[in-house]
Amino acid sequence: MSTVPLRYSLFSAVAAMVATVLGMALHFGIEEPGATLTGAGFGMSFTLYSALLAMPFGLLLGLLRPRVGRSPFLLLATAAGAVSGILFGLWVLGDGHFFSRSVVAAMACTWALAAFGMASLSGRSPNTSLERTRGR
Repeated sequence: MSTVPLRYSLFSAVAAMVATVLGMALHFGIEEPGATLTGAGFGMSFTLYSALLAMPFGLLLGLLRPRVGRSPFLLLATAAGAVSGILFGLWVLGDGHFFSRSVVAAMACTWALAAFGMASLSGRSPNTSLERTRGR
């Protein structure tokens, strides 16, 4: 069995955690320019939840990666990142008591950018030297 889907799952979790911190910092920076670090602190408190949401998406993308070309994979990963960012932003928004609706837009943007970045760094065969060593 290939470990590529598990790798994509872990990479997507890390990317989601970084995107969540940046998204909350962006949201707080838009709402109150001096509160960017406070937003990063709030974002750190949501990182575990964002990783849990992103891991299944990463697993599915890892399963699809060997079967699709580079451009469709970039499009698919970016769309999955945007959709999961919207879902996470809506969950963070909740009833709107603490956050405004711009948190959804900030999460969607940062998650889509993180997904695009991770997808553009992925190659067709990311660990060929290890695969050759195992074959010996």
